[in-house]
Amino acid sequence: MLIDVQDPDLNVILNACFLGLALLAVLSLIPWPIRRRRNRWTLWLPVATLALYAVYEVFMPARMDIRLDLFLIWPLLAVVLASWLVRIILKRRAR
Repeated sequence: MLIDVQDPDLNVILNACFLGLALLAVLSLIPWPIRRRRNRWTLWLPVATLALYAVYEVFMPARMDIRLDLFLIWPLLAVVLASWLVRIILKRRAR
């Protein structure tokens, strides 16, 4: 497992959240055009990403004082946020 906190149940939750964040980052990089009602769901990717990150932080044990995992998670959050901003800017220009 990528993230190991010596608790099998927490490992499953934390790794699922991390892999979900990675999947959402990849989905946000796919250049789907936002036209009318189609593909508007891509604008909700940051909300899903923040929800997964919140679950990840809630289940991370307090005894984990050195958080090297954040060096992987913060770039994923930045990719999703940057792609969302680009989509918003492109949508405004299309009007």
